[in-house]
Amino acid sequence: MEELLSLALAQEPLWQVDKENNTEMLSDVKYMRVVKVRECQSPPTLEVDNSHEPVLAVSSESSRAVEYFKTSPISIIELLMDLEQWSLAFSNIVSKATVVGVLASTGAERHYDGTLQLMTAEFHAPSPLVPTRESSFARYCKKLGSGLWGVVDVSPETLPQFPSRNFRRRPSGCLIEEMPNGCSKVIWVEQVVVDNRLVHHFFQPLVTSGFAFCAKRWVNTLIQHFQWSATVKAPNSPTDRGGN
Repeated sequence: MEELLSLALAQEPLWQVDKENNTEMLSDVKYMRVVKVRECQSPPTLEVDNSHEPVLAVSSESSRAVEYFKTSPISIIELLMDLEQWSLAFSNIVSKATVVGVLASTGAERHYDGTLQLMTAEFHAPSPLVPTRESSFARYCKKLGSGLWGVVDVSPETLPQFPSRNFRRRPSGCLIEEMPNGCSKVIWVEQVVVDNRLVHHFFQPLVTSGFAFCAKRWVNTLIQHFQWSATVKAPNSPTDRGGN
């Protein structure tokens, strides 16, 4: 969560603006320097034997997007923390998802502060020539301050019980800030490590650039979901009149 907060609020040179595609991409060189500094400052942890972990030809994809929503932070948090709502909202990205177990929970309905759950999911692009990305990850939700929430995913795949696959999530997720008039500001960060060798050469530029699974795609999908939801619930919705 601390890394997500740091990445979400960081500026240049850590984040570099791609003016051609109107996206923000993370500088791998700057990021690795930040990681090394943090590791030097961290207290010692239990050592994990990674000698049997397969070495993959991986590349990193990192992006960030900022958007405003005409809904409350709680509505967004409920969507992200509820498997059924999350799978429905992001059905164009998430092909399969399960909750393996809830590791920590407040136990209070509609109150996810401190909830930690272990999940598995498959992410897909709209083409059979792009292999699905399978991953196990922990999702953690925390209230960071007055009107500020964070939801972060990270793959614990350095542990023996979660073997490495073709895809791993570095700390990714979003900060959700309450704004006036019942609106919310969302800063979405996506950073993953992936093996793209099986992607068809026709889609290689789209995938390796990060565009296929970038933060902007997640944010735009969320916008479309809330627009659809608002239309369905509107008093003058065509569904209320028995229209097509």
